[in-house]
Amino acid sequence: MLEWERGQKASERMSLHIVRFEGYTCIDPSHPLGGKDGKKDAVCLRDNSKWIVACHFPRGQQDFKITKEKFKSDMKGISKNDAIGIAFVTNQELRISERKEMILCNEGFETDIFHLERVANILDGPPNYGIRLEFLDIEMTKEEQLSFFSAINKQIEEMHELILRAQKSEPIKIELEKIRDEMNANKESVKSKPRYGIPIEHSIYSVDPSPSLNRCSYCNYGYLIPGYAYRSSATAGYSNMFACPKCGNVEERF
Repeated sequence: MLEWERGQKASERMSLHIVRFEGYTCIDPSHPLGGKDGKKDAVCLRDNSKWIVACHFPRGQQDFKITKEKFKSDMKGISKNDAIGIAFVTNQELRISERKEMILCNEGFETDIFHLERVANILDGPPNYGIRLEFLDIEMTKEEQLSFFSAINKQIEEMHELILRAQKSEPIKIELEKIRDEMNANKESVKSKPRYGIPIEHSIYSVDPSPSLNRCSYCNYGYLIPGYAYRSSATAGYSNMFACPKCGNVEERF
């Protein structure tokens, strides 16, 4: 990876896979095929806050001053894109002192640096063997194949356990019924308050016979609007404002 030869397009795409694995969501790439990118390679969300992603993949180990100047240039994209921080992904080996020096340059903003060793560690994990093969042509060893299938089996077991727990409990249903009781007690007070949608993965708990699917205009998350499809008299007088259960974005539905 240090001797990168695949160009900007591949480095940007691999970098977005890496930040996604680390918990960044709603990733929106700029122009990996070339074009004005507005001082960022992508925008994304982290803990419901907006971040930008920038990558730096030169060939060979560069002088730290070069990496630092590239980072300082990419920093300008934070305020330009109304973000709170930057995820900087690079194939450069950075010492702890050098990482601290870069972070100090970014005074007032959040910084997450993905340096060579951190990126390599992520790509060497079983969930990312496919990404490693696609961008670095590194195939799995026999031991890694065993580790990969073990990780897959564990995920299947966890999903099965989650389904079993979902069938045995109804926390979402209880919460919805509590909200409805409060709304029925004082309908006038809720006319201006947004109603929260139901995550699709929790639709098993829905107490509404005809929920409507909505997609958030901000983070593109799909969720169900309880009781909206049939607009019964039970929902009359309630607010038409609905809040995304993922990012909290409020929008009106008619």
